[in-house]
Amino acid sequence: LSRALLAGPPRSHSVMARDKLQRDLLVKLAPSVDGQDVHTGWLISLVDISGLRKAQRQRDDAIRFLGHDIRAPQSSIIALLEMRRHNPESVSQDQFEARIERHAMRTLSLSDDFIHLLRAQSYDYQFRLFNLADLLQEAMDEVWESARQRQVSVTLAATSEPEAWAMVDRELVMRMLGNLLGNAIKFVPEGGAVRSIRRPEADAAVP
Repeated sequence: LSRALLAGPPRSHSVMARDKLQRDLLVKLAPSVDGQDVHTGWLISLVDISGLRKAQRQRDDAIRFLGHDIRAPQSSIIALLEMRRHNPESVSQDQFEARIERHAMRTLSLSDDFIHLLRAQSYDYQFRLFNLADLLQEAMDEVWESARQRQVSVTLAATSEPEAWAMVDRELVMRMLGNLLGNAIKFVPEGGAVRSIRRPEADAAVP
C-alpha cells in the first residue's frame, strides 16, 4: 500500500502480496466513516490465501496435464486411424492393433494416475492400524496376472520381517505398493524376477 493510495479518494482496494515467509496474502483496504458519513480513516485486513493459491496452481497444473499429456496418445490414435484409412498397407493389422492398444492403455494409465493424484491431494485420510506385511502380500497377489504375462516371478524375500504394523490409509498404501510392483514388472527384462522385501528403510520392491 502506498501513501498516495491512502491519501486518495476513500474507496475500497484489494492488493495481492507475498511476505518473507513466502505466504500469499490478500490485503483489503476499506474507508472508515463516522455517523455523519465523514471519512475518518481506513480499515485494513490481511488474509492468508496461501491454501487458495496452492489450489489454483494445482488446478492450472491439472489443466496443462489434460491439455498435453493425455491428448498426446489420443492424437497418436487419430493419426494411426488416418494413416490406416488413406494407406491400408502402411502397417500390418497386428501392428495397427498393437499400437492402438498401447496408446489406449497409456491414456487409461495417465487418467488413472491423475485421478489418484487429485484424491491424494484432497483426500480425507482414514488412518487405521494395518500389518504392512499383509498389504504387501495382497499387492503381490493383485499383480500376479501381469507378472505371468511377462513371465516374471514375484517373490517375497526370506529375510522379510514377519510383521510391520503401522497407522496408514489402506487404499493409498495399496496404490503405492501396486505402482512399485507394477513398475518393477514392467521394466524388468521379460522372464526376470522381482523380489519384494519387508524391512526398515528398504524399498517395497527390488527387481
